[in-house]
Amino acid sequence: MVGAREAGQLTHFAGDWTGAGTRGVAAGPASHDWIVTPEEEQQMEAPRSAEQRKSDTLGQLASEVDAWIATADAAGGGYLLPLSFLWDGEGVIVATPRSSVTARNLSRRARVRVGVGQLRDVTMIEGTPEPVQDERTKDAYAAKHGWDPREDTEDYAYFRIVPDRVQAWREVNEIPGRTLMRGGAWLA
Repeated sequence: MVGAREAGQLTHFAGDWTGAGTRGVAAGPASHDWIVTPEEEQQMEAPRSAEQRKSDTLGQLASEVDAWIATADAAGGGYLLPLSFLWDGEGVIVATPRSSVTARNLSRRARVRVGVGQLRDVTMIEGTPEPVQDERTKDAYAAKHGWDPREDTEDYAYFRIVPDRVQAWREVNEIPGRTLMRGGAWLA
C-alpha cells in the first residue's frame, strides 16, 4: 500500500488490488488502481465534461502564477523546481537564471513536464521548450508577476514550453478521459 487511509481521503494501492466493498478504476496501463469506497464516491462531484475541463484548465493557466517544472540533463538525471510562469495562449513562459541547471536543461530542447494547481485540481503539461526573444512576451511576464527578470543583476533566459499533451483532473473519477490535448491538438 502506497497511501495511508484517512477519513474522506482517496487511497492509492500499488499493484493488483481486489477487495470486498471496493472497486478499482484503472488509472494507467497496469501501473496501479485507485480504490474508491462507496462513501467516497457519494461525496465526489460528478466528472466534468471534456469541454468544461478544458475551459477550467485554460482559466487555471491564466490565473495561477507558479508551476512545478521537471527537466532532465543529457544523462537523464531529473531536476524539479517551482517557477513563476505566464500562459500566453501558446505555451508556458518561464524565466530562470541563464547559468542555472534548469536553463541548461531547457536549452537542450528535450521534453519537459509542468504541473500546475493543487492535488485535487491539477493540470499536467508535457511539451518542448523553445527560447523566447520577443520583448512583448517578456513585458507580459513582468506585468503578471510585478517583477522583471531583465532588471535583475543576474542574466535570465526565457523559455516557452509548447504543450504536446495536456491532462487535467480533480478526483479519481476524472482520471479516465483526463487527456485534453494530444499531439499539440486540443481534443475538446
